[in-house]
Amino acid sequence: MHKLLLILLPLLLFIKPASANNGINEYIKNPKIVGQASFKYMFWHVYDIYLYAENGLYSSEKPFALRLVYKRDLGGNDIALRSKQEIKKLGFKDKVILERWYRKMIDIFPDVSNGSELIGIYSKDKRSIFFDKNKKIGEENDPDFGKWFFDIWLSEKNLYPKLHKQLLGRK
Repeated sequence: MHKLLLILLPLLLFIKPASANNGINEYIKNPKIVGQASFKYMFWHVYDIYLYAENGLYSSEKPFALRLVYKRDLGGNDIALRSKQEIKKLGFKDKVILERWYRKMIDIFPDVSNGSELIGIYSKDKRSIFFDKNKKIGEENDPDFGKWFFDIWLSEKNLYPKLHKQLLGRK
């Protein structure tokens, strides 16, 4: 037993633990949950969503993250299309740019199933970085994309005021 421990101990030094909060710690100093909500469409529970910010204090001008835990199967293309539609409903008018963003989202978003986690991070340099659990799956460097994409949930003008209030920690 003692010999086995001597053999395994050096190996254990090279194993890195999974990063806490699925990559969120890399981009947000002292991330804490600001709020959380569940998104339901008709009678389907689609996902639970969590907003993280430094010390739990959200500002659209500082790094933050949204973590979505899916409760049903959805195609990545469907997620991209729905995101495009929501951005358009928020008032984005440039069809050429929106189509470019849509193509980028198709490339980034994977198919999900019950229990899948996708994380979107708005970094201090205004990039949007996406993770599938702990694995980075893509990013968009256009700061306007990040503003409009995350506004799906965080804008005062979004279509889900109850979800918006819960995410921001308001009752």
